[in-house]
Amino acid sequence: MELFEAIAILEGLPGGLAAAALATGLGLGALGAWLVMRGRLATERRVAAERLRAREEAEARLGDSFRALSAEALQRNNAMFLDLARERLAQGEQRASGELERREQAVAALVAPVREALEKMDARLGELEARRAGAFGELRGEVERLAQASETL
Repeated sequence: MELFEAIAILEGLPGGLAAAALATGLGLGALGAWLVMRGRLATERRVAAERLRAREEAEARLGDSFRALSAEALQRNNAMFLDLARERLAQGEQRASGELERREQAVAALVAPVREALEKMDARLGELEARRAGAFGELRGEVERLAQASETL
């Protein structure tokens, strides 16, 4: 039924009945609108609840992903740090080894003249000891001859 037909029917009704029909129509229309809106509202609430649940699930997945990625990044950074530390330690050891060799050479260069002097002194002491032993042997021989000569007297 069209709107104009409904108006024509209402105009043909007595005043109180037309008002009652109009009020009933308005009430039924409002009730229909309310029922439609209530259905839409329930649907919107259900959709909003589903969106909220989906958002919360997405946030939870995002949080899990973030935690996994940050743990992975931390592990990678730790591995990189350890590799770098090992590399630096190896470089330090190489430098220290080179420095030790240089110091050993420097000490050897400083000690070489002292060593040569000690070797010369050792050779000279050997010569002196040999002379002393020879002289002592001669002296003993003289003492023994003197002792025999003094016994014969």
